[in-house]
Amino acid sequence: MSRDKQILGRLGESLARLYYEYEGYGVLATRFRVREGELDLVVRRGPDLAFVEVKTRRGEACG
Repeated sequence: MSRDKQILGRLGESLARLYYEYEGYGVLATRFRVREGELDLVVRRGPDLAFVEVKTRRGEACG
């Protein structure tokens, strides 16, 4: 993976973390390694636990 893509990916993960914190979630882990790969974020709010995969794109297209 190119350095630019790594930087863009880390930026996306940081923005996602800020969003979840703003929404009242506690961030339990970032870039959590498991045997099968990596979880970008593990967050919790009350009884809800979420495993978040962050996808970051250049440009305005969604989907």
